[in-house]
Amino acid sequence: MINSKDRSIQKLSNDGKTFITKWGSEGSGDGQFDWVFDVKVDKNTKNPNVYVADTGNYRIQKFDKDGKFITKWGSKGSGDGQFEDLLGIGISNKGFLCACDLRIQKFTADGKFQATWGSAKPTIAQINQTIVGYRRQKLNRSFPLQR
Repeated sequence: MINSKDRSIQKLSNDGKTFITKWGSEGSGDGQFDWVFDVKVDKNTKNPNVYVADTGNYRIQKFDKDGKFITKWGSKGSGDGQFEDLLGIGISNKGFLCACDLRIQKFTADGKFQATWGSAKPTIAQINQTIVGYRRQKLNRSFPLQR
């Protein structure tokens, strides 16, 4: 769970009723955040990891299930592995992490850039096409990058 007041990530029990731990604070260092937009847990492994879209710092941070910092990647920009406006992240059933910032970028679980779809400087027509595609995927409840 994201706590926007103190810029922390909170871990709760599976039923969401019991507080377990929290980590993070405001800043730009390892384990610090500036405007967290999304958090995902990789449930496909024996030792799940937590991925945080640290939007204000233009990066993704990876933690173990207890909040111990593992690695980070990304910087401000429009190149491969860079982010302009990190809007969300997703994890495929093969363990790849996908990040959206008006385009989709695919990374390994350790942050190695794999591929990109779309443009960091899209036209209005491209944005509209992306929104329509997203709505179709939501309705189909599918995630296209799971292959």
